[in-house]
Amino acid sequence: MRAITFLLSFIFLLNCSEEVPTTPTPEKLVVQAFIFAGQPVKDIFVAKAQPFSVGKRQSMPAVNDANVVLRKENMSYPLVPTRNDSGFYDGHYHYPGKDLTIESGDTLKLEISYRDQFITASTVVPRPVRYLSASVDTISADELLAIKGSIAIKFWWDDRGQKNPVYYAILENIEPEPVLIDSASLNKGRRSFSRLLFSPEFSVWYGSYLNFYGRYRVRVYNASPEFGYLSDIGIQDSRSLQGLPGNIENGLGIFAAFNGDSTFFYVKK
Repeated sequence: MRAITFLLSFIFLLNCSEEVPTTPTPEKLVVQAFIFAGQPVKDIFVAKAQPFSVGKRQSMPAVNDANVVLRKENMSYPLVPTRNDSGFYDGHYHYPGKDLTIESGDTLKLEISYRDQFITASTVVPRPVRYLSASVDTISADELLAIKGSIAIKFWWDDRGQKNPVYYAILENIEPEPVLIDSASLNKGRRSFSRLLFSPEFSVWYGSYLNFYGRYRVRVYNASPEFGYLSDIGIQDSRSLQGLPGNIENGLGIFAAFNGDSTFFYVKK
């Protein structure tokens, strides 16, 4: 899902190295491919890498004419280019059929052919997040104001049996017309946030993320191990990386799978 927006920044980081081992050659493909259990396949993004230029952030040219195939067991599922909300192709691909189901334990392989390049990657769909819970289901704005700066809400889930887990959490206000709690808030325009996690819990502070009245949704995904490569980028200067993290063979980027659960809470007046 395109809610995982910060990964577009990850693709840019893959472009940004001045070191010889990580400087992309012209036409080299960058792939951001995410598969979600129980959902249609629609988050496959393909673009051309751009060499790093000091002081200049370049967007990568989208590739809309690649041959993209997803394989599950002995079946092949050709993907087609996706039009965005403006009606244009923007490098995303999806599977248009209804006969593909993504389930826990599936081994998936991605194959991309483009001119003289052939890229492959594989991932395994992880088990779902289990027993996602929140410390409250309803909280008043008065309570939030009273504990400003303190932990407001905690979330946790069961990770027994997990080895080296990687999670991705998204919190968002889902009211169609949300109303601000505090018009003086410095984060008054922020309705959502996302976080990469390595333990089965996190907390939300008022003033940073809880800025609106109404209903909130929290989604927590169990991610395949490849997604954890992002933490390697987060602790390094992207221009001095000695090797590109990722699991794309003959290209750059990440192919990962997710399996999650949701819970909700409400901020009342």
